[in-house]
Amino acid sequence: MPNPHPPQSLLKQFTNYTNSGIGLENFLRLIQSICQVISASAISAAEAEPWTKAFTNLALSRRYFRYFQFIDCFERAWAIFSGQDTVAASGYVLRTMAVGEWSCLGGYILLEAFTILDALNIYPSPLAEQVLLESYKFWFYSMVFAIVGIIWQLFVPVSSPKTQQTKSNNVKQADEKKGSERVTEKTSDEANAAAAGNTNTNTTRLLTELVALGCDILIPIQSLGWLDVDDLTVGSAAVVSTLLMGKYKWAKVQAQGGAL
Repeated sequence: MPNPHPPQSLLKQFTNYTNSGIGLENFLRLIQSICQVISASAISAAEAEPWTKAFTNLALSRRYFRYFQFIDCFERAWAIFSGQDTVAASGYVLRTMAVGEWSCLGGYILLEAFTILDALNIYPSPLAEQVLLESYKFWFYSMVFAIVGIIWQLFVPVSSPKTQQTKSNNVKQADEKKGSERVTEKTSDEANAAAAGNTNTNTTRLLTELVALGCDILIPIQSLGWLDVDDLTVGSAAVVSTLLMGKYKWAKVQAQGGAL
């Protein structure tokens, strides 16, 4: 019987990726970061100029993708705070970190949105630069909350509702099958193996996000002047974080057939 869903070619997967919002934004971010690295590595200002222009224009184009995302961020923060989101069941610490993360991220995007006319040189404002710097502070705080939340999850693992439900079902099956120790033992082994696999996958994802955040946090730190970091380091770190998180976005887009 022929496979109803034959594997797609790499080119088709790439078009799926770039035809989606999150995929195209991530791809532009990768190109932008590479341009920054090349610009910072240039020997002369004349050689760096075209790459700097490309970096600046790509950075501006990516802002359109997140212009109204502050609404989603604030809604997510409220859902977690009010207990409507699943994160709310993960404990007080993670709940607090998540509310702080999404609230600050929303503040960053909202303040950044106010400077778009200045960035487009349509309505230049002397306040735009200061507003943008204040937005970077919110971005920095958001990543700090996210980093603390990830570290907490790594050292204090939280059982998900799905895992708890699985354990409950296993107990119920054990009670119903007391006369069959072999079946009970097999069910227990399978459940333990599945739980171990999920834990390893979750840990890998958390570590990946932690490294990506550690790379991205250099951007607001440099822009705010809190740490003397050169453009080459910031650009290289951005390339790393984009590639690390890009694989998860790639998988998400392919699972949805590019309809994102």
